[in-house]
Amino acid sequence: MSDENKPTPVKRVIVPSIVFEASPEAIMTETLTVIHTEILKFRKKTNAGQSLSPSEGRLLQGYIKALVDIARESRERDENADLANMSDDDLLKLVQTITAKKAQKNGS
Repeated sequence: MSDENKPTPVKRVIVPSIVFEASPEAIMTETLTVIHTEILKFRKKTNAGQSLSPSEGRLLQGYIKALVDIARESRERDENADLANMSDDDLLKLVQTITAKKAQKNGS
């Protein structure tokens, strides 16, 4: 076999796997920091008398939507934590109160 017909040797590259462990709270904190920084950039621009471009407006809208979603999830987590700490009797009273209010609302 001539040198021209020899197959090119295959080079193997071994990449070590990267393991990234972070708590959801740490990720959420970093996310909020990024959103905060970006919103501050927009505020600085508008305070200087410049208007936001349409793409910047869409970005700002996305950041605000993300903040609303994060706040909603946070409230839900807090409510679930409160329910998890309640006794069975307290949970039963809460269900009865909510049921009575719904019945009253539907009967009105």
